[in-house]
Amino acid sequence: MGGAWIVWGNSFSGKTTFVFQRAQYLAGFGKVLFNSCEEGDNPALQNAG
Repeated sequence: MGGAWIVWGNSFSGKTTFVFQRAQYLAGFGKVLFNSCEEGDNPALQNAG
């Protein structure tokens, strides 16, 4: 079973935090792929590991 989510919202509305929280939960069931189309060198992504 698979799926895809598109998360959209205003800047600084908590999208990245929300997605990382969901990804952490879903990783308990299998592989998770995070693909950002506009984050660039966001420190949140560098610290996500």
